[in-house]
Amino acid sequence: MSEIRELLPIALAGSDLGNPSLLYLNCWHDKLSDMTSTFYRILRLRCNKFLLFLLYDCKKSIAVMTV
Repeated sequence: MSEIRELLPIALAGSDLGNPSLLYLNCWHDKLSDMTSTFYRILRLRCNKFLLFLLYDCKKSIAVMTV
């Protein structure tokens, strides 16, 4: 989340798509989209034990991030 706060003002300062800051923001967005789609594919697996472990690990990570 802090990356968004840091990159957004820089990206908004650019006036065209050739601006390196906008290209960097686009790359970061593409990377986030790839991670989200990979995570979604993993969640669609039929292995209940793996899903429970993955969801538990995510909740633990979210709890650490919110502290």
